[in-house]
Amino acid sequence: MSVTVVLLFLVYTLQTAGSPVYKPTGGSVTLEFQQHQPLKMGSIDFIRWHFGQNNIMKYVPRKDTVVVTYKGGYRHRVEFNNETFSLELKNLQKNDSGLYSGELSAGETDIKVEHELSVLDPVEAPVLSVVYNQSCGDFFNVTVTCRGHDLSLTSTCNNINCTPERETSTDSNLTLSFKDNSITCNHRNPVSSKTAKMEFTQCPDKKSPSQQNGALHLSISVCLSVYVPVVSVMLLVNV
Repeated sequence: MSVTVVLLFLVYTLQTAGSPVYKPTGGSVTLEFQQHQPLKMGSIDFIRWHFGQNNIMKYVPRKDTVVVTYKGGYRHRVEFNNETFSLELKNLQKNDSGLYSGELSAGETDIKVEHELSVLDPVEAPVLSVVYNQSCGDFFNVTVTCRGHDLSLTSTCNNINCTPERETSTDSNLTLSFKDNSITCNHRNPVSSKTAKMEFTQCPDKKSPSQQNGALHLSISVCLSVYVPVVSVMLLVNV
């Protein structure tokens, strides 16, 4: 009778998915192995970093030497830390956006991490303009339009708030707010933020009930900084 002995080798695999990472164009990012247990340098077989299916670099400890190889256009843009095993990617471009994965193999231990990187341009400064103004004294009712890149938000603001107050796209959003007689438009994305502000001054008080309509229109013109010159013509007639 023959006895067959089957040996089962158990490989421990720890895989973690990192939170989405947002960085500006031209900036840098450090990709790390989070919460991995301390490993002795001699026990590490290799460490790899990938971008999608493409290999960026490989780290192989051999006795007292370290071999690091870089692939593609990453040779002059990456820096590897052989103590933390992190990878710094410099001079980011929008085509660097995507999934990055790290793999660490040490005997029976296999550690994998993933980072979803988005490289974004800084937002443009928003442009804020008045569409309609019917404000005077304690009464405030203004319709404004705020534009930023591919977003446009038209909103009516009163003494309390602006409605609607937000417009959102895939990468950025516009928000309008009213405070202390000022309307502020904020154009923001995960890597930058810029604002435009418009201040309103109270119009002159109305003089009498009989002048209410005229005073209202005149006040609107003043609030909008639209000045219409009045020309007086005198005719001298010799009799």
